[in-house]
Amino acid sequence: MQALPAVAYAAVEDSTSIPSLPLQKQDDDDDKAAEGDDDGDAKEEFGPDEAFLLEGASSMLVCPISFKLMTSAVIAMDTQSYQKEALETWVERCKTKGLPLTSPLANAPMEPQMMINQALRILVDEHIEAREQAWREQLAEKKRALRQGTYLYV
Repeated sequence: MQALPAVAYAAVEDSTSIPSLPLQKQDDDDDKAAEGDDDGDAKEEFGPDEAFLLEGASSMLVCPISFKLMTSAVIAMDTQSYQKEALETWVERCKTKGLPLTSPLANAPMEPQMMINQALRILVDEHIEAREQAWREQLAEKKRALRQGTYLYV
């Protein structure tokens, strides 16, 4: 198994914010040389968008509150898994409105405790890694097709 990019690790380890996209700079020195890009302009290419990362994801990897991949998955007292930040927002919203805390899915009363779902975090990381690899392969194929003049814009 390949190591995740540093940005993906930061998204898992830093659970204070919801990661929107694991953006990363691509190393395309070989492609630049093949394209004849000698003017010194550094082109920055970034990773896939959220929709691409979500493609093919099991519903078990997606937070039922935020509908995003659960990179910081936790298990709540209702035995369901959620994105940590989304569940914290849910709990805070209930407190702010003076409402009893209820399960986001079952609407049954629940306690605010949660614990890390490490197994789910690992599965989400593996899914993201596979989707990023697919994105890199698609990007490389498009670049080859552009160089050969066979790329069709659809």
